Amino acid sequence: MTAGPQQEVAYAVVEARTDTQRMWVDQYGVLHASPDPGVHISAADARAAVDLGWELKEHHICSVIVDLRHIRSMDRDARAYYAGPEVTARTFGAALLVGNPLTRAVGNLFLGLNKAAHPLRLFPDDFSAVAWCRTLG
Repeated sequence: MTAGPQQEVAYAVVEARTDTQRMWVDQYGVLHASPDPGVHISAADARAAVDLGWELKEHHICSVIVDLRHIRSMDRDARAYYAGPEVTARTFGAALLVGNPLTRAVGNLFLGLNKAAHPLRLFPDDFSAVAWCRTLG
């Protein structure tokens, strides 16, 4: 049996927290947002995460991976903020990690809101999301 290509695990180079999520930058310069399990994301939570990510990336535009697999919900104002001009001006694109039907529905809402703003894709796993983000810039 032959082994497939080895997938390198992304690791945190720098990290910090908001009240509702862990934010970290990996060895490739990709920003990761990992909301706490069962959390409801409000617009205030979204703003705090974007501001912290901007600080972690030292005000450099980047690709972002948002792990939606364990959230409880996200309100409309938070979705609108994430799809808005302040966020899209700070990112090359975003990979959304989805798993269950609820997180896939949230991810699909982003796809609907974000048609032309910047590249946005849904992924079932970290490896493919990191690989895609690395192609964006």
